[in-house]
Amino acid sequence: MGENGVRVLLIEDDEDDHFLVKTLLAEVSSNGSPKKYHLEWAPSYEQGMTLLSAGGYDVCLLDYRLGSRDGLELLREAVGRGCDIPIIFLTGQGSDEIDLEALRTGAADYMSKDQLSRQSLERSIRYSMANKQRELAERALRHSESLAAMGRALSTVAHDIKTPLIAIGGLTQMVCRHLESDSEDRKKLDIVLKETARLEKMVQDMLEFSKPLEVEKSLENPCRLVKETLSVVQKAAEDNGILLEANLRECSGVALDTARMKQALINLLMNGVQASPAGTTVRINLHRQGREVIFDVTDCGCGIPFEKRAEIFSPFFTTKKNGTGLGLPIVKKIVDAHNGRLEIRDNPDRGVTFRVALPVFP
Repeated sequence: MGENGVRVLLIEDDEDDHFLVKTLLAEVSSNGSPKKYHLEWAPSYEQGMTLLSAGGYDVCLLDYRLGSRDGLELLREAVGRGCDIPIIFLTGQGSDEIDLEALRTGAADYMSKDQLSRQSLERSIRYSMANKQRELAERALRHSESLAAMGRALSTVAHDIKTPLIAIGGLTQMVCRHLESDSEDRKKLDIVLKETARLEKMVQDMLEFSKPLEVEKSLENPCRLVKETLSVVQKAAEDNGILLEANLRECSGVALDTARMKQALINLLMNGVQASPAGTTVRINLHRQGREVIFDVTDCGCGIPFEKRAEIFSPFFTTKKNGTGLGLPIVKKIVDAHNGRLEIRDNPDRGVTFRVALPVFP
């Protein structure tokens, strides 16, 4: 829930039912409730799915009847896309079979329209949001424990691999010094050195991911941070034929770990450069929004399918040919350590935007 109230999405094709829900929520807001409800209406399946996928809502009210399609179908699609917004299922006929199927599919609650009242609607929204927050907290705890165990294992493996890799690289360089630069053997050994360097980078990522992350915050100018980050990525962008652009709205100082946050933004910008075709632009936008400072990194790549978004922050998951699958998990680890949020947003034309939202007052 935002500081300005609860954002409610209603997916409902009947205008009279929209008016009813709007009236009931207005009554709740004017009846001394500490919460103020802001309702947005999607009158069709397609509009509802688009708004639900975009996120930004605290709760969704979903009608069963949606023209030629139904709410159960939309619910399945939303859950399949990894939607974490609590969805309250609304039925007109109060069928136990439909209601139970909605719960099995992933609905947070269900209500019969003929039993809707100010009290019942407000209660369902309040409990659905509380249950979802508890579920997300439990999931985050399990994920944290799993990552900690994986980090310990990675640290052991990385240390075991690091020593022989150093030996391979060092000895190969020694042999190369005795070979002509254009000899076939030298060309083969250059490949060995290149692949050894790639493995060393992977080992370094493994060690970085396995470390407990402790941030040392200081007051930083976010505009200066972005400019320094762009200077690091500029050469790689030029080599790939990518133009870098920045839209920086002056922000007041933010408490953050400069080195860590620079690492996170570099990873996101490098991902954007590698994902975008030559001749396109990767952008970073900086602005203040309420009590948060927002960094948006936008690319022109092929995008990320919804079904892959739940996996993309998991260690070793990658769609790149030579990727380690640890770049984005490290970014998320850094953002989480700052009590921030890392989101994936679709662009209107192509590609995606990674949003880093950090609290101005941690």
